[in-house]
Amino acid sequence: RESFVQQLDYLQTNNYQGVTLEQALSGAYDKPVVITFDDGDISNYSFAFPELKRRNMLAEFYITSDWIDSQGYMSKEQLLEMHQAGMSIQTHGKTHAYMSDLPQAELEQELKISKQKVEEITKIQAHTVALPGGRGLKQVLPLYKKLGYSYIATSVLGHNKRKQPVCRITMTSNTTL
Repeated sequence: RESFVQQLDYLQTNNYQGVTLEQALSGAYDKPVVITFDDGDISNYSFAFPELKRRNMLAEFYITSDWIDSQGYMSKEQLLEMHQAGMSIQTHGKTHAYMSDLPQAELEQELKISKQKVEEITKIQAHTVALPGGRGLKQVLPLYKKLGYSYIATSVLGHNKRKQPVCRITMTSNTTL
């Protein structure tokens, strides 16, 4: 928690703008940074969300849809509250299965059902899927547009100079500024 607060303070002090993925890609910001969270852990709501709001920052929350309303994870009501506050609620699959391990029919259902569940909560189109474990880009690339997604977020380390796939830099409690 201390590291996260320190990281947010660093971004704010250095004039980075915590925005959603679509805002960052719009080109309307001088120093955009997209902060992302995977899975839907309750700490995203109880800790990260208030810290982001305190700094007028937004973030992307990639939700494993089967975990909504289960112990240790966010509820539909919490996700809706975050969405209404400007946070982006997107998908992280239905069951958190590695996309690379699924047969074609199951892969399509994993992507389709998670998207539908998030859209039922937010009432807007879910545009991004974050790959669990960062696995399955090769399998998802031919499907994502057909299923109504615009972006695939990976675990590939890097800054984004192009729109697809979206690279990320993993930050943990051990990551120094």
